Amino acid sequence: EFDAHKVDFDELGKRLASYLDDEKASLEAYEKQNA
Repeated sequence: EFDAHKVDFDELGKRLASYLDDEKASLEAYEKQNA
């Protein structure tokens, strides 16, 4: 368990957004391979 009131959601959003390009490329490669 954790205290959600202590979560820095702005920082969390920035960290998650940093993976968007890699996730998109990975999804495109997967879809191309499994089309």
